[in-house]
Amino acid sequence: MLNPSCRAETRARSIVAVLLVTFAAACSGSDETVDASQGKDSPPTARWSSGVPVGLYFMTRFWPSSGSLEKSVWYFAPDGSVYRELIDGFSAADLAAHAGPTGKAVRIGEDLEITWQDGKKSKAGYSANATGFGWDAGIFTPVKPIASAAAIAGSYEGGESLSTGGGGGAVSRSIELRADGTYVSGAAGSLTSRTDQSQVSAGASGSEGGKWTASNYSITLTDHAGKVVRQIAFPYDDTSTPITPDHLYIGGTMYKKR
Repeated sequence: MLNPSCRAETRARSIVAVLLVTFAAACSGSDETVDASQGKDSPPTARWSSGVPVGLYFMTRFWPSSGSLEKSVWYFAPDGSVYRELIDGFSAADLAAHAGPTGKAVRIGEDLEITWQDGKKSKAGYSANATGFGWDAGIFTPVKPIASAAAIAGSYEGGESLSTGGGGGAVSRSIELRADGTYVSGAAGSLTSRTDQSQVSAGASGSEGGKWTASNYSITLTDHAGKVVRQIAFPYDDTSTPITPDHLYIGGTMYKKR
């Protein structure tokens, strides 16, 4: 039987593995070796059709039980299909390869109902306004396209955290999109595992660089080894700050401009 300190170390290694998988998944995107024309990623204009939303929305939802804020991208296709946590793009190939939750949205009376691929249903009333809509405790805000590469050039930082029984960890990310078309990005992960008898901490970090380009709703990163990653991207602005935009969403992470 493992002693408490060994169990703590084993738990710490497990958390490291989770952090590394989380980081790899968030940074992987679409590894493309084909014509860039495949990256058609402009969604239809945000609107309502037959009682259901259409377009690309950034969703935020607060969970009081954990004190955490859920953030994800939802895409409502014109045919009623719903893609939650979309990362790569909107082409037929992107949507077919989407690994996140998918479903079908319909209007039932005063409610919006989504039937997910596993047969489960999410049903709730909604409230629409000029800036989006609220549904199932979430706030859905339609996103705007990237005006130009020059408009988003700059340095950004973001991060995520997770917790497990007796431990927790965090991943911080940074990216500098330079005006000359080059970029440098980095990530660092840290964790702590505790028991009554011991505490184990560990960390890891990495960086990369290359060239970047931007289109309406995506950023394409080509690293020094020639690997191409294309991910959904859009500016997200808080009008109360003098910086425009003050946030930039890239493939699963909301970055704040430094």
